[in-house]
Amino acid sequence: MSKPQISTLLEDIERKVLDPKVVPEIPPEVISNFGVQVAKKVVGSLQRLRGKEGRKPKTIYASEVGKPCHRQTWYSLFLPETAEPLLGKNILKFLYGDILEELLLLLARLAGHEVTDEQKRVEIPLTTGWKITGKMDAKIDGVVVDVKSTSPYGFNEMNNNPKFEDKFGYRKQLSTYALAEQVEEDEPISDPALFMVDKQNGTLGLTYVRHEDVITSAETLTRALDRFDAVPPRHYADEVFTNGNRKLGTACSYCAFKKQCWPGLRAFAYAKGPVFMTEVVTEPKGIPEIKLKDITT
Repeated sequence: MSKPQISTLLEDIERKVLDPKVVPEIPPEVISNFGVQVAKKVVGSLQRLRGKEGRKPKTIYASEVGKPCHRQTWYSLFLPETAEPLLGKNILKFLYGDILEELLLLLARLAGHEVTDEQKRVEIPLTTGWKITGKMDAKIDGVVVDVKSTSPYGFNEMNNNPKFEDKFGYRKQLSTYALAEQVEEDEPISDPALFMVDKQNGTLGLTYVRHEDVITSAETLTRALDRFDAVPPRHYADEVFTNGNRKLGTACSYCAFKKQCWPGLRAFAYAKGPVFMTEVVTEPKGIPEIKLKDITT
């Protein structure tokens, strides 16, 4: 019998694991491994923010390769202490995201698919004297995957859409892991994939990502980091909001260095979430202002 292929992953999970008419077989070793991995994630989430080791010199992370804002990476490298401190609710949000990701890998195993190389560390040297490092989530049926729990909006943007607007560098991050595996195996490998769950509605998705040129991007980034003795210029401009006011766009709103990058920033609690204003010409009526230290992004 031929081995399952990742192309049938979603169908197999629905048919073999989540169909209410089916009682899935749960091997003890599989559920035991799930428990161990979840325990590691809990410990990591609760301890990684305390006594965290700094990164090694001349190192960028795979998650930074595709980020278009060199200023953000510069802050991460040279002024990490200026990042917004995470609140307890942020830590909890990341924790249940980590647990959901482990759950997706469990579903893949229970559906009969092979899951390997969980948290495998990769390293790619660059001609600039820097190196890229990171840990892939896993491989499913030999395909490099990044497992994501997303909002309904993010899910709809990325599911079955390889050309989704990539403000957070997901494609190049995945391509970095795929390139490292290709070098190690000394042969071409399949396109990597995002394995996703809409955490509000429980919908699963799989989006293949074309290999991107991560080396050129990484070397451009590291040359820029070497070139700037002071903080690089902003990559993103602020945007027109209402009544003459201006606000941060999505990528800047999620950045931990936005207060450092935009002095005088103010935040207001609109119904759909906080809006970060760089310029307030007209005070928002009936919208409470939020102290920036109280914000979760």
